[in-house]
Amino acid sequence: VVINKNVGIMIIEVKDWNNTNYSSKRENKKIRGKTYYKTSYHVSDGRGTYRIASPVEQVKRYRKKLISLYVPEMGERIDRNSKTFVTTMVGVYMHGMNTNDAKQLLKDSNYCNVFGSDKLETSDNIEAIVPCCKREKARVFLLGSTHWTMFEPVWWGRYNKVFRYTVRYA
Repeated sequence: VVINKNVGIMIIEVKDWNNTNYSSKRENKKIRGKTYYKTSYHVSDGRGTYRIASPVEQVKRYRKKLISLYVPEMGERIDRNSKTFVTTMVGVYMHGMNTNDAKQLLKDSNYCNVFGSDKLETSDNIEAIVPCCKREKARVFLLGSTHWTMFEPVWWGRYNKVFRYTVRYA
């Protein structure tokens, strides 16, 4: 979870998936003349192929729980102004893939930032990973009086490089 009290929150689901064992299948369903698409995800091993949960749906579920259980002030603001929901961003990091392969696998990742290990190779990509990270203030949302604490530094990538971060205590 990446938090900036002036901009919002980003929750990133981390998956150690690869192109060899994981796949997706887009299914079409017609209901009353309208076509709907649903993507299912599968993992294969020596015993067969099994359906698994969507990482995009997982991270969206985490966002909903975080807002309702741990930051009710944010939930109240979203209830009053639905535009503030954009300040709770979600992402999926696929450690065993590059960004293009990860986006191809997670085809239905609307409003979810999907990226692979290639984005962690340099700190220049931080804005591609966490949109609005360099922004100082969101136009529609401030956590204001909510107190945030960061106990450990944030480690990115297999090279154990630490990105510069700022901790401000209210």
